[in-house]
Amino acid sequence: MLAETERRGFLHEYSRSVRLTFDTRRFTMRFKCLGESGNISGYLLILSHMKYRQDDVYTLLGTNYGLGNRECDIAMMVRDGYRNEEIGEKLGIAVGTVKHYVHRIFNALEVRSRAELVRFLDRRARDTTLGT
Repeated sequence: MLAETERRGFLHEYSRSVRLTFDTRRFTMRFKCLGESGNISGYLLILSHMKYRQDDVYTLLGTNYGLGNRECDIAMMVRDGYRNEEIGEKLGIAVGTVKHYVHRIFNALEVRSRAELVRFLDRRARDTTLGT
């Protein structure tokens, strides 16, 4: 419906997004004017979950699990599917150093594999959008 309306040219620019907290969950609300300028027939209200902010996850991992910024960087790169060699190349460190960091991350978060780490981080990222 939205794509069809936009294609016909009946929608004007989004307004500024508004952050809302409802039932301990955080959302963003935006709206568009329906119709042509001077002849507005209504508004389209769009309510969506707020995306997590990387800073929130870094703070959570640092505060609750004692990880430093470098460890958080590496954990996020593992989550994004980078291999140890790629992480080392991107960060300018040796592969052995990356392995050491990954091992420390696994121990701190009590996970045993990259797949568990990804699930852990995704679950914590969703938790950061729940408010408080």
